[in-house]
Amino acid sequence: TFTSPATPEKLTFKLVVTDRTDLPSSPDYVNIFNGVVPSHEIYLPLIMGGGGATAPAIANGDFEQGHVAWTEYSSGGYSLIYKVDPGIAHSGTWLAYLGGYSNATDAVYQDVKFPTLFPYINFWIYIDSDDSCGNDCFYLFVGEDLIGSLDLCTTNNTYGWVNAYAKLSSYAGITDTLYFIVET
Repeated sequence: TFTSPATPEKLTFKLVVTDRTDLPSSPDYVNIFNGVVPSHEIYLPLIMGGGGATAPAIANGDFEQGHVAWTEYSSGGYSLIYKVDPGIAHSGTWLAYLGGYSNATDAVYQDVKFPTLFPYINFWIYIDSDDSCGNDCFYLFVGEDLIGSLDLCTTNNTYGWVNAYAKLSSYAGITDTLYFIVET
Protein backbone atom coordinates (compact mmCIF):
# COMPACT_ATOMS: atom_id res chain seq x y z
CA THR A 1 0.00 0.00 0.00
CA PHE A 2 1.01 3.60 -0.50
CA THR A 3 1.79 5.54 2.67
CA SER A 4 2.41 9.19 3.32
CA PRO A 5 5.92 10.12 4.44
CA ALA A 6 4.31 12.46 6.97
CA THR A 7 1.92 9.99 8.63
CA PRO A 8 2.40 6.39 7.44
CA GLU A 9 -0.61 5.19 9.45
CA LYS A 10 -3.09 7.50 7.68
CA LEU A 11 -3.90 7.55 3.98
CA THR A 12 -6.21 10.46 3.29
CA PHE A 13 -6.48 11.08 -0.43
CA LYS A 14 -5.10 10.00 -3.75
CA LEU A 15 -6.00 11.55 -7.10
CA VAL A 16 -5.37 10.78 -10.72
CA VAL A 17 -6.80 12.23 -13.90
CA THR A 18 -6.63 9.56 -16.57
CA ASP A 19 -6.77 9.12 -20.31
CA ARG A 20 -7.41 5.35 -20.20
CA THR A 21 -9.81 4.02 -22.80
CA ASP A 22 -10.23 0.53 -21.29
CA LEU A 23 -12.36 1.64 -18.31
CA PRO A 24 -15.43 -0.34 -17.25
CA SER A 25 -18.62 0.71 -18.99
CA SER A 26 -20.36 1.31 -15.63
CA PRO A 27 -17.79 2.64 -13.16
CA ASP A 28 -18.82 3.60 -9.66
CA TYR A 29 -19.23 7.36 -9.55
CA VAL A 30 -18.77 9.64 -6.59
CA ASN A 31 -21.01 12.52 -7.57
CA ILE A 32 -19.86 15.45 -5.47
CA PHE A 33 -20.92 18.09 -7.95
CA ASN A 34 -24.48 19.15 -8.84
CA GLY A 35 -26.21 15.85 -9.52
CA VAL A 36 -25.87 16.05 -13.31
CA VAL A 37 -24.59 12.89 -14.97
CA PRO A 38 -22.82 13.79 -18.20
CA SER A 39 -24.22 12.29 -21.38
CA HIS A 40 -20.65 11.85 -22.63
CA GLU A 41 -17.54 11.01 -20.72
CA ILE A 42 -14.10 12.36 -21.42
CA TYR A 43 -11.13 10.79 -19.71
CA LEU A 44 -8.44 13.41 -19.56
CA PRO A 45 -6.19 14.42 -21.09
CA LEU A 46 -8.03 14.21 -24.37
CA ILE A 47 -6.28 15.34 -27.53
CA MET A 48 -8.45 16.04 -30.54
CA GLY A 49 -7.82 17.71 -33.88
CA GLY A 50 -9.54 20.83 -35.09
CA GLY A 51 -7.64 23.55 -33.27
CA GLY A 52 -8.43 22.45 -29.74
CA ALA A 53 -11.93 23.96 -29.57
CA THR A 54 -13.29 20.75 -28.06
CA ALA A 55 -10.23 19.37 -26.32
CA PRO A 56 -9.38 20.14 -22.72
CA ALA A 57 -5.75 21.11 -22.51
CA ILE A 58 -4.84 19.35 -19.26
CA ALA A 59 -1.19 18.60 -19.61
CA ASN A 60 0.10 15.44 -17.92
CA GLY A 61 -3.41 14.62 -16.68
CA ASP A 62 -2.35 11.12 -15.66
CA PHE A 63 0.79 12.37 -13.86
CA GLU A 64 2.88 9.84 -15.80
CA GLN A 65 5.38 12.58 -16.69
CA GLY A 66 5.96 13.22 -13.00
CA HIS A 67 5.84 16.85 -11.92
CA VAL A 68 5.54 18.20 -15.49
CA ALA A 69 2.79 20.84 -16.03
CA TRP A 70 1.40 20.75 -12.48
CA THR A 71 2.14 23.33 -9.83
CA GLU A 72 2.26 21.79 -6.37
CA TYR A 73 1.67 23.53 -3.05
CA SER A 74 2.05 21.78 0.30
CA SER A 75 1.84 23.66 3.59
CA GLY A 76 3.99 20.86 5.04
CA GLY A 77 6.64 21.27 2.34
CA TYR A 78 5.97 17.83 0.80
CA SER A 79 6.22 16.79 -2.82
CA LEU A 80 2.67 15.84 -3.87
CA ILE A 81 3.24 13.92 -7.10
CA TYR A 82 4.79 10.51 -6.51
CA LYS A 83 6.07 7.56 -8.50
CA VAL A 84 4.64 4.42 -6.89
CA ASP A 85 4.75 0.67 -7.45
CA PRO A 86 2.53 -0.71 -10.24
CA GLY A 87 -1.05 -1.36 -9.09
CA ILE A 88 -1.19 1.48 -6.57
CA ALA A 89 -2.12 4.34 -8.88
CA HIS A 90 -5.38 4.02 -10.82
CA SER A 91 -3.32 3.58 -13.96
CA GLY A 92 0.40 3.78 -14.56
CA THR A 93 2.85 4.41 -11.73
CA TRP A 94 2.34 8.09 -10.80
CA LEU A 95 -0.29 9.80 -8.65
CA ALA A 96 -0.93 12.95 -6.69
CA TYR A 97 -1.22 12.43 -2.93
CA LEU A 98 -2.86 15.27 -1.02
CA GLY A 99 -3.35 15.44 2.74
CA GLY A 100 -2.29 12.64 5.04
CA TYR A 101 -0.98 14.90 7.81
CA SER A 102 -2.54 17.30 10.32
CA ASN A 103 -3.23 20.93 9.39
CA ALA A 104 -2.44 20.30 5.73
CA THR A 105 -3.29 22.53 2.82
CA ASP A 106 -2.17 20.69 -0.29
CA ALA A 107 -2.97 21.56 -3.90
CA VAL A 108 -2.09 20.59 -7.44
CA TYR A 109 -3.18 22.97 -10.17
CA GLN A 110 -2.63 24.19 -13.71
CA ASP A 111 -4.19 26.51 -16.28
CA VAL A 112 -6.69 24.73 -18.51
CA LYS A 113 -8.67 25.76 -21.58
CA PHE A 114 -12.08 24.22 -20.97
CA PRO A 115 -13.73 22.60 -24.00
CA THR A 116 -16.93 23.93 -25.51
CA LEU A 117 -18.32 20.61 -26.79
CA PHE A 118 -18.06 18.47 -23.62
CA PRO A 119 -17.44 20.79 -20.66
CA TYR A 120 -16.84 18.08 -18.06
CA ILE A 121 -13.90 16.82 -16.10
CA ASN A 122 -13.59 13.21 -15.02
CA PHE A 123 -11.00 12.11 -12.51
CA TRP A 124 -10.25 9.20 -10.21
CA ILE A 125 -10.11 9.50 -6.43
CA TYR A 126 -9.29 7.15 -3.59
CA ILE A 127 -10.38 8.17 -0.09
CA ASP A 128 -9.19 6.15 2.90
CA SER A 129 -9.62 8.20 6.05
CA ASP A 130 -9.84 7.38 9.74
CA ASP A 131 -11.33 10.80 10.65
CA SER A 132 -14.90 11.73 11.41
CA CYS A 133 -16.66 14.05 8.97
CA GLY A 134 -16.20 17.80 9.28
CA ASN A 135 -12.43 17.81 9.72
CA ASP A 136 -10.79 17.15 6.35
CA CYS A 137 -12.10 18.24 2.97
CA PHE A 138 -11.41 17.93 -0.76
CA TYR A 139 -12.20 20.94 -2.96
CA LEU A 140 -12.35 21.39 -6.72
CA PHE A 141 -11.98 24.99 -7.87
CA VAL A 142 -11.90 26.72 -11.23
CA GLY A 143 -10.19 30.02 -10.58
CA GLU A 144 -11.83 31.40 -7.43
CA ASP A 145 -15.08 29.47 -7.98
CA LEU A 146 -15.76 26.42 -5.82
CA ILE A 147 -17.09 23.67 -8.11
CA GLY A 148 -17.50 20.96 -5.50
CA SER A 149 -16.29 19.62 -2.19
CA LEU A 150 -16.34 16.37 -0.27
CA ASP A 151 -15.64 15.52 3.36
CA LEU A 152 -12.68 13.17 3.64
CA CYS A 153 -13.92 10.93 6.44
CA THR A 154 -14.77 7.33 7.25
CA THR A 155 -18.32 7.80 5.95
CA ASN A 156 -16.97 8.74 2.50
CA ASN A 157 -14.16 6.16 2.23
CA THR A 158 -14.15 4.76 -1.31
CA TYR A 159 -12.33 1.47 -0.62
CA GLY A 160 -10.60 1.81 -3.96
CA TRP A 161 -10.44 4.11 -6.97
CA VAL A 162 -13.76 5.64 -8.03
CA ASN A 163 -14.60 8.02 -10.83
CA ALA A 164 -15.68 11.56 -9.97
CA TYR A 165 -16.77 14.23 -12.40
CA ALA A 166 -17.85 17.83 -12.62
CA LYS A 167 -19.89 19.70 -15.19
CA LEU A 168 -17.99 22.84 -16.19
CA SER A 169 -20.29 24.40 -18.81
CA SER A 170 -19.94 27.84 -17.19
CA TYR A 171 -16.27 27.75 -18.19
CA ALA A 172 -16.67 26.41 -21.75
CA GLY A 173 -14.24 28.07 -24.11
CA ILE A 174 -12.27 29.96 -21.48
CA THR A 175 -8.91 29.40 -19.86
CA ASP A 176 -8.69 29.41 -16.08
CA THR A 177 -6.84 27.58 -13.32
CA LEU A 178 -8.10 24.15 -12.26
CA TYR A 179 -7.31 23.38 -8.60
CA PHE A 180 -7.49 20.10 -6.67
CA ILE A 181 -7.13 21.00 -2.97
CA VAL A 182 -7.19 19.03 0.28
CA GLU A 183 -7.34 20.65 3.72
CA THR A 184 -6.98 18.65 6.92
